[in-house]
Amino acid sequence: MEEGRIPTSHPMPLDFQQLPLAGKKAIVTGSSSVVGASLARSLALQGASVILGFQVSNGSRGGGDQESNVEGKVKEILNDPLFPLHLLPRPPTIVALEGDFRSVPTCRSFAKRAMESLQGELDILILNLGLADTSRSIREMTESDFDLHFDSNAKVPLFLLQSLEPHIRPDGRIVFFSTTLTSNPTAVQPGQLNHVASKGAVEQMVRVLSRDPELSSPNRRITVNAISPDPVLVSTNTATTATTSEFSPFLVTSSRDVQIGSDGGFRPGAPHPLPTQPPPTPTQTKARIEQLEEISKAVCFLASPNSGWVTGQNLRVHSRSSSS
Repeated sequence: MEEGRIPTSHPMPLDFQQLPLAGKKAIVTGSSSVVGASLARSLALQGASVILGFQVSNGSRGGGDQESNVEGKVKEILNDPLFPLHLLPRPPTIVALEGDFRSVPTCRSFAKRAMESLQGELDILILNLGLADTSRSIREMTESDFDLHFDSNAKVPLFLLQSLEPHIRPDGRIVFFSTTLTSNPTAVQPGQLNHVASKGAVEQMVRVLSRDPELSSPNRRITVNAISPDPVLVSTNTATTATTSEFSPFLVTSSRDVQIGSDGGFRPGAPHPLPTQPPPTPTQTKARIEQLEEISKAVCFLASPNSGWVTGQNLRVHSRSSSS
């Protein structure tokens, strides 16, 4: 067999050296969720070695359904029927690594173990894990609710980046996750204050970090961006794995889960028939529910060499024609 190539009898032969992320090393947090797992899969299928970081069960390391779930995702990635990475002479390394992302000291411990697994080098950091509790009104919310959201969505990702920054190689890529709710006020629902406020902080962090000389100097050229997706459509049998993702309240699985308003905004809890026609073109005004693959493609662009001149940006991944 020719070096670096799957046998030509396979329906989709791959030349590993031509994959856009071949040789790159990545970390994706929140990989026990359907969104995080989709991101990790897409990066791996483009050639990157990936650590799937996931939140430990009940705050204690070792075992549990979460670990089994993520280990299963690792096997699925390596044995993908269309892109069988395990058949490559030098397949990318896919590793599941648990961690506690609820405090700075424990996330630093995760960073240390991740760098041991990646031999001290990192190219792509996808900060997907977060929290979105939409059940609290202004009268019900507490100081601990507020602190928990800002810790999970802003503070811990920032200090995880701080721990990993010395290991990021030149032309590295950093991608934070925000939400379209920060830019579409008509789509915001009561009880989302902590989530939206903490994600707004993330977007401002991205602006400042993109100008940090430790990252943006000519000899490092590390880009820092955010991605802001809409609610995501997933199948019912995968939605149960999304409990650790910031997308959990916005994952939709049936016609009863979402309403598309006249302004194109998504509102949980009201009926709206899921589209049965092909996706609308950009010139059409009808909104549709976002697919997991569409988020993954956007993240892969920000992680690729093609995004070298894109930094300090918030890429809003949505289909609304009227959003800002």
